[in-house]
Amino acid sequence: MTLCLNCSNTDGCASDDDSLEFEVPVSTCFSPTELYPDSGDVWGEFDILDECNERGVKRVIYDSKNGTCLGDITDTYILQYDKCLGPFGAPRPWGVFECSES
Repeated sequence: MTLCLNCSNTDGCASDDDSLEFEVPVSTCFSPTELYPDSGDVWGEFDILDECNERGVKRVIYDSKNGTCLGDITDTYILQYDKCLGPFGAPRPWGVFECSES
């Protein structure tokens, strides 16, 4: 996952010189505040489970905060590949998603 300030569907975040890249676990629950403690306000405080599918990353957000995904599901999204998506919030409101289960 790459987050950036300026994004387009033709080059994603490639022309942005202030982008952030995150290698997000696939098919494994994680707590963003534990995995990325120094990322500021980029992530929310709730557990996330990402799974790859043909159209994009299926992201499920739980109300637990400890990396267990044992709470209730609060949101589910399909984040399409190779598209500029957002806004996610400051300071880098746009993102481009790709998925590798390796």
